[in-house]
Amino acid sequence: MKHLLALSIKYIFVGIILTSFLWVFNIPIGSILMFALVVSVAAYFLGDLIIYPRFGNLVATAADFGLYTIAFWFIIYSFTANTANSVIASVTTAFVISLVEALFHSLFIARFFKRAETAEKDLAVQPAVSKPRFSPVRYMTEFADEVDINLVAKRAKKK
Repeated sequence: MKHLLALSIKYIFVGIILTSFLWVFNIPIGSILMFALVVSVAAYFLGDLIIYPRFGNLVATAADFGLYTIAFWFIIYSFTANTANSVIASVTTAFVISLVEALFHSLFIARFFKRAETAEKDLAVQPAVSKPRFSPVRYMTEFADEVDINLVAKRAKKK
């Protein structure tokens, strides 16, 4: 159910942005919305379910930007002539959607994966030592009192 909610939110914002940008090229609205559905599903499975959990928000947003740019250029190219305007429109549309994608990742998908991750931790037996792949606290410093062996030996001889 959560996947369906995330996918529908993604389809709504991709559909709105894509319609607002591609209407200029006289592409039929039904084609735009059908293409928005196909691209949203592909971007959700590739970017949100595969790339985002492994590499984070920045890499997933960059991958979504590349996917959207190529896909939007393809639909503009298939309905209109190949001009510089089609490339600029596809890059601009992909950029705007990528900005919204970054917010979508940080607000919705991060909470979704965090809840799923904590549920797995509750159910699974944790190993004695686990090292996260990408952790900002990977290198730690240990503080202790320094012991001078010669001083300890001198004190032992005096006693």
